[in-house]
Amino acid sequence: MMATDAIVTALQQAVAEIASTALAVEVTAGSYEPQRSQLTSDYTAVISYSGALDGSFCLSGSLAAVALLASALLAEESPRDAMDAEMQDAFSELCNMMAGGVQSRLEATLGTIHMSTPVLIAGPNHQIFGDPSSSCLNHQFTIAGQLFFVEIFYKADS
Repeated sequence: MMATDAIVTALQQAVAEIASTALAVEVTAGSYEPQRSQLTSDYTAVISYSGALDGSFCLSGSLAAVALLASALLAEESPRDAMDAEMQDAFSELCNMMAGGVQSRLEATLGTIHMSTPVLIAGPNHQIFGDPSSSCLNHQFTIAGQLFFVEIFYKADS
């Protein structure tokens, strides 16, 4: 059975590593809880896991938060006001990098984990719902005062 603490640790380490190496910005870890987030978002990038971990990784946030994240990955001094194709691709790549960081940290104890390519969902004030039989961890983070969050849905027997 997958322990929530192992997922939290893997996620915090992965986000901290990406923030310091690829984004060169400060990202602060906030609260987390073992349930689906009640927050809404404007953008969500989703990656599916299979193999030793059956589930998905969702990176979500408001336009302001997502623009900060994508702009940081593109090494832009100030965030853009809109999400064009380049910004959408950068946000999806961040999801891929963070999900990969979690994957590599959990594979040591679980075994081989496969990942899909990212899918981007855009629309104001949406929520993501996973399989009702799945467990969920949601973890909040901030970048320059803007909240973003990660939800990891997984089968408890993974």
